[in-house]
Amino acid sequence: MFIIDKENNEATMLDRSTFKDLDLSEVKHLQEWIAKNPTLLGEEEELLIVQKEFRDNEFGGNRPDLIALDESGNLVVIENKLDDSGKDVTWQALRYVSQCSGLTREDIVQKFQEYLTKNDGNDKNATAALCEFFEKDDLSEVVLNQEQRIILVAARFRKEVISTVKWLLKRGIHIKCVRVTPYSHEEKVFIHTEQILPPVGTEDRWIKEAKGRINRTQKIQHDKSKLVFSEIGIQPGEELVHVDDPAIKCTVVDGKQSVEYDGKKFSSLADLCRELGRFEHAAPRLFLYKGKTLRDIRKKLRSERET
Repeated sequence: MFIIDKENNEATMLDRSTFKDLDLSEVKHLQEWIAKNPTLLGEEEELLIVQKEFRDNEFGGNRPDLIALDESGNLVVIENKLDDSGKDVTWQALRYVSQCSGLTREDIVQKFQEYLTKNDGNDKNATAALCEFFEKDDLSEVVLNQEQRIILVAARFRKEVISTVKWLLKRGIHIKCVRVTPYSHEEKVFIHTEQILPPVGTEDRWIKEAKGRINRTQKIQHDKSKLVFSEIGIQPGEELVHVDDPAIKCTVVDGKQSVEYDGKKFSSLADLCRELGRFEHAAPRLFLYKGKTLRDIRKKLRSERET
């Protein structure tokens, strides 16, 4: 970073420093800067700080640095570190956000009121302040804490933290890393903030892709669920034929999974395939009902139900 002297038309490089060297602390300095001006975090939308050093019995001896609400009513846990993120910051933040996820509208209003009374030193009403922030006449019009987000702040993030944050992003967790770097010049301190993960402008894409992966995984798991005859319209007494060997025929015994073959009852088609030395995991696609595989019948029925 450079500071420009317009009068002499010169650019002077600022000295990159550390919080430790500048005798700056996490609670007294960095936390207060963010609390008084959340735009320091580079958020695209405004944040409203509703509590700091949040104390609650569920947190034991630990407490989140800052709790905020974004313009969508989502609760945001802001965890600050100084020159080093440490190795446990992600676990710490996840523990906090999981505990904060249970906060009700009344809880948030109460904590915000405590924050206003303690820090503003006046009788400003928390409900009125929240309505003003969300631009609503009645707070009941706003859904609070439906989703939660995490913002990690530090000058340097360890590799294991970056790796964990990427893993969480890929699984749809709203989390970001903001690097804050202190500079000094002639007794003055300058702060540069930069969102390093996810890269600016890509957060929606990360979350969208994560949700897509989750949906695909759920669909695959759904498709692999056990086949139940009654769910696909096959009644007891109906006949199923092996797709590769028409001589192999079995009879549906009940509306669940049982079949009978060669005078012997099997609890499922998978058990029959195992007896025949076939691919038991592929049983739904190895047997036909009225010329169609059981897998295709189930797939078609599920598709029709979804639409």
